[in-house]
Amino acid sequence: MSHQFQPEKVIASIGYLVQQTGADLYSVMKMIYLADKAHLSRYGRTITGDMYTAMSKGPVPERAYNLCKYVRGDRERFDPMPDAKHYLDLVDNNFDLLVAPDLEELSESDVEALNEVAAIHRRGGWKAVFDASHDAAWRDAWGKAQASGVGSIPMSLDDIAGATGDAALVAFLQDPHPGCAPAPTSH
Repeated sequence: MSHQFQPEKVIASIGYLVQQTGADLYSVMKMIYLADKAHLSRYGRTITGDMYTAMSKGPVPERAYNLCKYVRGDRERFDPMPDAKHYLDLVDNNFDLLVAPDLEELSESDVEALNEVAAIHRRGGWKAVFDASHDAAWRDAWGKAQASGVGSIPMSLDDIAGATGDAALVAFLQDPHPGCAPAPTSH
């Protein structure tokens, strides 16, 4: 299953999470991971289409993080969405929404998953988000990174799906033609 990065959904998701929680960069990146994982578990796709990297402080959505570094001024360009600076600003690790999030970019199921993770933050702050995002997928990937002596390592979507405990989801993601009946075998 291919996953197309959706920068407009990332901007909308960040804006929505910031409106709902007032969270900083660290917590928002972890909440995006948790929302993508929850949405993947229920609907077989992520919200953002991002790829994840295991780093020392948890899973990081690669392109969303690069988008945030761009709006903060740490990157010269962000080709998937060069106008991202019109929507939000990032001073140190704190977001400033320049435009209200465009909720038309998000489906009902996207908002459902984002609300779920915003509730985790509201109940327990950054620590609850930290704990929830340091799941089996991150621990396995981070263990491999440490064994290899590297500071980060990609996390596969299959491993993230595996952390949900849903074997059918993992099989679905590994099927190159989900929903199609297997070709008949000849005798």
